[in-house]
Amino acid sequence: MLQLTRRLASIDLETTGLNPQTDSIVQIGVVFLDIDGSQHEWQTLVNPLKPIPPSASEVHGIIDADVSASPTFREVASTLLFSLEGCDLAGYALIPFDLPFLIEEFKRVGHTWDPYESRLIVDAQQIFFMKEKRTLEAALRFYCNISHPAAHDALGDAKASLQVLDGQQVKYKDMPSSLEEIVKWSLPEGYVDPEGKLKLNSDGLPAFAFGKKHFGHTLDEVAQTDSSYLTWILSESFNPIVKRFCQEALNKTKEGMLQQMEDHF
Repeated sequence: MLQLTRRLASIDLETTGLNPQTDSIVQIGVVFLDIDGSQHEWQTLVNPLKPIPPSASEVHGIIDADVSASPTFREVASTLLFSLEGCDLAGYALIPFDLPFLIEEFKRVGHTWDPYESRLIVDAQQIFFMKEKRTLEAALRFYCNISHPAAHDALGDAKASLQVLDGQQVKYKDMPSSLEEIVKWSLPEGYVDPEGKLKLNSDGLPAFAFGKKHFGHTLDEVAQTDSSYLTWILSESFNPIVKRFCQEALNKTKEGMLQQMEDHF
């Protein structure tokens, strides 16, 4: 049983595609787990105000007719924000998929939401990939010895994520019980952000841990030699922690240039 210090929200989304910048949410499922172990569920279909591509419908089974009378994300945003207030977060592929979509959807309707600020985030996929490298359906079979007939249904996947976390705790004796320790335990050593985009180098400075162009280079170095790369990251759907470090590096470089100009004159 997970040891919680506050309510945990297990989240899963179904969408029109894979790009948070251009695609939209069509279903939201959340399972709220309280400190005392009690649960309650919330789910809704969402009208994306655009056609759902057949390729997406083949995955989750949701078609245009299913969402035509459903609320838009703008209409559910305030309720969702209020429900997630003060919650730690869990899910499967939550960090690379669901959170970027929620951040962008909230932004499009005028809300600023930073899920990485003052809360714990645990992604069962990270633990699973660290140990076994499988899909959610396989994870449920592997850890819990049950099938997953509700695969690609938002609420069904949210429930499955909690079951997988419980199963992982049973299987891995080195897995901590407190959510805070699980977050630390599941993050690869030295990485700065949950997605592993930035990693501390031997000098303790954040450096890029992805891509060929600047892999291994510190953010300060890139800010001085290729600032447009950091500007590009700020405009794309990278997680807020990566963006924060990029902005700080750009600001530091700008302040250094201004200081040089003042010293010169």
